[in-house]
Amino acid sequence: SQASTLSLNSGVGLAGQALKKGEPLGIVDVAHKGDHPLGPMMMAEGLHGGFAFPIRLGSYVFSVMEFYSRDTIDADQELLDMFGAIGIQIGHFIGQYQMEESLQASEERERLILNSIPDAMFGIDQHGQFTFCNTACLYLLGYRDPADLLGQSAHTLLHPMNSEDRPVPIEDCQFCQAMLRGELTHFERENFLDGSNNIISVECWIRPLLQGNIALGSVATIKKLVEEK
Repeated sequence: SQASTLSLNSGVGLAGQALKKGEPLGIVDVAHKGDHPLGPMMMAEGLHGGFAFPIRLGSYVFSVMEFYSRDTIDADQELLDMFGAIGIQIGHFIGQYQMEESLQASEERERLILNSIPDAMFGIDQHGQFTFCNTACLYLLGYRDPADLLGQSAHTLLHPMNSEDRPVPIEDCQFCQAMLRGELTHFERENFLDGSNNIISVECWIRPLLQGNIALGSVATIKKLVEEK
């Protein structure tokens, strides 16, 4: 209880020194260290030897782990190096976990922003496959789950048969070719198949998805056309 509420500054005590130096350290017997802040309590508990090692990623130290024994400890360099390596491994694990959490939070924010946009939008990659779609797009195309589109060929799902009831070759599809080339294009009218295999007419705007000067795919904004009666 006492140890759990004790605050130590960097450089104070075994753990504080390990934190400041960023390396594992050992102490043979705390009874011989009159300046150790935990000395009286350790001796009262019958503890003597100890060692501490930093949990770190590169030069950044997350925390320090400190251990004590009822025996004296000869913390030789081999032992300290071993625990130093363990501290680095734990640090890499923590760093990876934090990075994944940050990435998930970022992806969730992007998903919420995308789904708040009232315009129907979807993206395709360089292979013509869906990479994302927002809620408005699912509603317009008659799908319930993004999984119905993601990873699928946009040309295969969206484009109806030609007048001879045959698939339109992707090479002859101006819409898909514009998306694959990442061209800034406006189509006043395109016919798509929705999730129920009904033909719907839409107006489309295509914009390239760029990373620097490299086109990674395209983003399409679509608006359903209302037929005049």
